Amino acid sequence: MRHTLYVERDGAGRDGDKVQVFDRDLEEANGAAFVERCEKDHHHFRVIVSPEYGGAIEDLKEYTRELMRRVEVDLGTRIGWIAAEHHDTGHPHVHLLARGVDDQGRDLVMSRQYISHTFRERAEELATRELGPRRERDRDMDQSLKRSIDAQRLTRLDGVLVDRAQDNEVSLDRLPKEAAEHAALVRRLNRLEEMRLAERVAADRRG
Repeated sequence: MRHTLYVERDGAGRDGDKVQVFDRDLEEANGAAFVERCEKDHHHFRVIVSPEYGGAIEDLKEYTRELMRRVEVDLGTRIGWIAAEHHDTGHPHVHLLARGVDDQGRDLVMSRQYISHTFRERAEELATRELGPRRERDRDMDQSLKRSIDAQRLTRLDGVLVDRAQDNEVSLDRLPKEAAEHAALVRRLNRLEEMRLAERVAADRRG
């Protein structure tokens, strides 16, 4: 129940909207009803689906549904699950909660190998199908990132900076730790300073 409430209430939806739980069929699923169905399960599975370029995937919900359809084919059973998109970290991702029983009511078992490797492979296959081979995708993303750094308009990088700001100040230690995104955000701050839209504040000036 605690995890379901986290999936439903914490974080932020796309464009800052309220987080909404979905499942295989419904855009607005009932988290409390799902918890009731799970009451007698011996275990459950909690997964964070975080494609490397999740922001470039047009429909993360359908991506998640297709991923779970492939998992069901692998395991030979229908699986009950709910999930929610979170867009509060600069890396769009999906929190997914799956029941620990198969469609016959028996305990659902996933091998360590499947959880560690095969599940990830299925997610990567889907991302490659939608976004193209990684080499081409990296080049396109690099170009898109450079445009965002230099743009004289609001960009997604600015959105991340606003999210991480406190009292209109952005501390570098609050930026995402992933190297490429961190570097891009720092370069964007420098560009904003050049455009006189941001001011560098020395550490000894902070209250």
